[in-house]
Amino acid sequence: MDGHERPDVVEYCDKIFLPAMENYEWCMAQYNGENLDQKEPNLQPGEKRIIAQFHDESCFHANEFKKSAWLETGATVLQNKSRGWLIHVSDFINEEDGQLIHQNIQGDIIIIIYPGAAGDPWWDTKQLLGQI
Repeated sequence: MDGHERPDVVEYCDKIFLPAMENYEWCMAQYNGENLDQKEPNLQPGEKRIIAQFHDESCFHANEFKKSAWLETGATVLQNKSRGWLIHVSDFINEEDGQLIHQNIQGDIIIIIYPGAAGDPWWDTKQLLGQI
């Protein structure tokens, strides 16, 4: 369990976060139908459109892979004995542009670190703020 399923987190999402997001939907583009056709919000003069940015993090090990593979008859997958380096990925996305980009940096702002005893420091708020 990574914490997203904890009762206090679920309660916060259901009672605070999702109702707050619903209050902003009127000023966000909507994407409808099979082709996800974009419908712009009906804004009054002085009102601004909102593009929600969402943050996601994921951790996995370098040697994680599926248990099945296409191989010649009698061949086996050469497996490493360890799970390998821990890889931590942090990124921002939105439904309009995909990954968040920075106007002064070519490409997206995804951050990949390799935390652990002999690697990078563990992900923290300081690194998150540096990313944005």
